[in-house]
Amino acid sequence: MDNKSKRIIFYTIIALVLPVLLIYLNIVPFNYRKYVLITVVFITILGIYSEKMTIYELGVRTDNLKGTFRPYFFFTFLSVVLIIWHARYSGKTPLEYWWQIPYLQFAFIPTSIVQEFIYKGFFQTQYQKILKPIISILISAIIFSFMHILWNSVEFMIMTLFGGLMWSLLWYRYPNLIWISISHSVLNFLINYFGYINIDSR
Repeated sequence: MDNKSKRIIFYTIIALVLPVLLIYLNIVPFNYRKYVLITVVFITILGIYSEKMTIYELGVRTDNLKGTFRPYFFFTFLSVVLIIWHARYSGKTPLEYWWQIPYLQFAFIPTSIVQEFIYKGFFQTQYQKILKPIISILISAIIFSFMHILWNSVEFMIMTLFGGLMWSLLWYRYPNLIWISISHSVLNFLINYFGYINIDSR
C-alpha cells in the first residue's frame, strides 16, 4: 500500500467514520453534530491541501455545466416523484408550518453543499485515484449512508444508500459540484418536508 492510499484511509477514518461512531455511541451528544461537521470540514481541507487538489478536481466547474445538467436533472426529477409517491403510499404528511423551521428555511442548502464537497468533491475523487471505479463508487455510497445511521431509521438508511449510489455514479461520470449540490438540496428538503426524519432529534 502506497503512502497516498494510507493517507486517504486515515482521512476516511478520522473524518467520516470516527465522528459518526462518537455521536452514535453517545460519546459526543447528538445536538453537537454541527460542531463535529465543522471539524470534519477542517480535516477535509487539510486533506485537500495535502493532496494538492485544485478547485477543478473538487468539481467546482463551469466547463461541463451544460453537458452534466441533463443526468442530474432526470435523477432528481425521478427521485422527487418517487419520494412524493412513497410519502403518500406510506401515509406521511407534509410538516405544518414548515417555513417556520430554521432547517427548512435555509440550513438544508449549505448542509447539502458541504456534504457533497466532503463526500464527493474530496473523498470520492481521491478514492477514484487509488481504487477501481466500481469500488470507489460503492465505498463512497456506503460511507455516505453510514453517516445517516445517526437517525436510527432503516427506511432512511435505505433511501440514503440508494441516493448515495446514484450520486456516486453520477459523480464518476459527470463530476460537477454545482449540480450535485442542487440535486442533494432538493431531495434533502423533501425528505425533511415529509417527515422521514426529525432533523432536531433522534
